[in-house]
Amino acid sequence: MSSLRDNMRTFETFWNGFRHFEETGGHLPDAYPAMRKLFVESNGRFNDVFHFLYNFNKPYRPMPQGVAPFLNLRGVMPPIDWTLNLLN
Repeated sequence: MSSLRDNMRTFETFWNGFRHFEETGGHLPDAYPAMRKLFVESNGRFNDVFHFLYNFNKPYRPMPQGVAPFLNLRGVMPPIDWTLNLLN
């Protein structure tokens, strides 16, 4: 288990990488290992909390109509039946 100071440094590394990605679309090599470390240290809660806070002020966007016909009631794309392509 890491100390609070280590976790804060790890979060700072992650945050700098996240901001860099948001601004440029590129990634910093240390950001992904930092995110994984925070995930492991928090038993997965870091990703849940970060995702919640990141999307907290964003407006709801409905699913595009072009994707909706391919989804079932659970919102999952059904498996593709490749045998149909073989018979035609």
